[in-house]
Amino acid sequence: MKKIINLRNVAIMIACLAASSVFAKGGTIESTSIAGDDTYEIIVVASPPEGGEVFGSGIYLYGDEVTITATPSECFVFVCWTEEDGMIVSIDQFYSFVVTQDLVLVANFEIKTFEIFLLADPEEGGEVFGGGTFACGEEITIEAIPAADYYFLHWITKGMIVSTMPIYTIVVTEDRTYTAVFAGEGGKFKITLLSNPAEGGVVFGEGYYDYGETVTISATSNPEYDFINWLEEGVELLTDSEYTFTVTSSRTLTGNFETYDIVILSNTPDCGVSGGGNYRPGIEVTVSANTRGNSYEFVNWTKNGTVVSTDAEYTFITAIGDMELVANFVETVGIEQLQVTSYELQVYPNPTSGELIIENGELIIENVEIFDILGKKQKIIFNFQLSTFNLTDLPVGIYFIRIQTEEGVITRRIVKD
Repeated sequence: MKKIINLRNVAIMIACLAASSVFAKGGTIESTSIAGDDTYEIIVVASPPEGGEVFGSGIYLYGDEVTITATPSECFVFVCWTEEDGMIVSIDQFYSFVVTQDLVLVANFEIKTFEIFLLADPEEGGEVFGGGTFACGEEITIEAIPAADYYFLHWITKGMIVSTMPIYTIVVTEDRTYTAVFAGEGGKFKITLLSNPAEGGVVFGEGYYDYGETVTISATSNPEYDFINWLEEGVELLTDSEYTFTVTSSRTLTGNFETYDIVILSNTPDCGVSGGGNYRPGIEVTVSANTRGNSYEFVNWTKNGTVVSTDAEYTFITAIGDMELVANFVETVGIEQLQVTSYELQVYPNPTSGELIIENGELIIENVEIFDILGKKQKIIFNFQLSTFNLTDLPVGIYFIRIQTEEGVITRRIVKD
């Protein structure tokens, strides 16, 4: 998840437009309806083909509600659904619509990219080359060149030695930091120890050590505290207060003396959440959000008002501190409850840079409300039959437009770019 949700939405739309334009340049797919005025063919395809699997192609009756799905491959993420001409129709992997014609719908996927960070230990020990941003699955080569009076020892990542050769080839599958460890004449490595919280206890064993030396560090808790675990770069090493290891590089380890509360909340009592509790720092935790079958759609998880995930099941590493997460839902009544078809009510253009049109045909609209992704009401408009209104005052992002008609409520997702 990026730091700012609005930037993420912009990136999604740009990526989707780029992906759909690539497909459009490749030509068209002919769709042929079978005999009969009331049956139509829905064809779903993936772009690029290796980006993932798509489901939902078939022959359907006029007025059927169809849900098509897109499942990305390991190195790809789903971006959006477009029509064959590149028009974006949805950014949801599960897209439902009412059949009124033959359609070719394209699931656009984008390959993941990851950051490879390179460090030298010690910094003056040498230079490292080959880091950067790379596509998932790409094979890259990193290189370490020692400075004068130093020699290369090995590459380490996540506390493990992965190569003793200065030139090392890897396949990119995730964000990763590799450290080239150098040693010189009389060179020593620093072991830094921290206490969390500072008043929780005392840690012993910090200092400078030779390469290959065996070191034992220990922790003693103060009254009213218990030792919990040792952490390194946010990863739990062990829960014993005494830890013995062989020095192969400089390290910073944190002794933790307290567990922390993960509090999870729902922005509506109609939906449920699970996974909260008391956890030690540095372990993997999964929280879940469930609509409980009610007429709601999950939107995202937020922490202190910042979006941290758009997945209903969110897995993360516990931080050093208490945490409160909020599952945000928006109420959405499906079009099937109104017995109307998509051409009787049009909301366009979507995405929009400012102007939004609601064309309602024979439906009488009583009012329109627009909510942001956190469920906060942004606009309300009353009593109209055909409306064009301006969204330029709204920030870039995803919104939900709730249309109250004489027959019920329709909720649509719109994108402001």
